[in-house]
Parts: sequence; C-alpha cells; structure tokens
Amino acid sequence: MYLVNQRKVVLQILMVLYVLLSYDGVQGEIKLSKVEDLELEKQLKLLNKPATKIIKTKYGDIYDCVDFYKQPAFDHPLLKNHDFHPKMKPTLARTRQNSNTSATNWSSSIWLKERGCPFGTVPIKRVIKDDLI
Repeated sequence: MYLVNQRKVVLQILMVLYVLLSYDGVQGEIKLSKVEDLELEKQLKLLNKPATKIIKTKYGDIYDCVDFYKQPAFDHPLLKNHDFHPKMKPTLARTRQNSNTSATNWSSSIWLKERGCPFGTVPIKRVIKDDLI
C-alpha cells in the first residue's frame, strides 16, 4: 500500500513539473526581416480602408468608420462591380434612429466619448500587425 501511494505522489509531482516546464506563457518579441515587415505593411494597406472617423473603445480596440460602399466586404470578386439599391443604408444607422432599441444602448456603451460612426459609414475594427502575425 505504501508503494502505491508513493508511486501516485511521484506521478503527481512529475505531472506538475511537466506542466510547469511546458508552459509557454512568456513570449518574446517576434523579429521580422525587412522583407516580411514590408509585406505586412502592404497587407495592412489593403485591409484597412480610409476612415472618415476613428474611434477607440474603452477596451482599447480601434475602429475605423468606413464609407458603407467602401467596406472590405465589397472587395469580394462577386461584389466588385455590384450595383447597390439606392435605398441601401447601413443597418446600424437605422437602429440608432430608434433610441428605444437595445442595439443603440449596446453600441454606445463600447465607445468612449464618441457616439459611434457618422451616418453612411460602418465601424470596421482596424487590423494591426499583431493580428497578422
């Protein structure tokens, strides 16, 4: 019985040591070559559209208010030369007009001092290098 208990204790100690030694919690900075860095910058320019307004959330995320018709979804080949219905508007702008909706309360709660994006624009989370790495 004593050997069985001692064996369990040794196995538990080995398991704890394995977990502690295999933990990769501390991550160093990733070094990129100049070519890789330039490639990332090129991709960022393609992904991030020109913003009419920039909003920082209380959580530290950055959102760009992008013209509705220039949002990244419309970069898809099937939507490149698509004709939009004249009454097509961003849905957030419609919900914001009804002040009683919960969508309005939620969207205004994540922004800091700003009230969100102007009419005709949509919030798009800005892509940063760390997102691509």
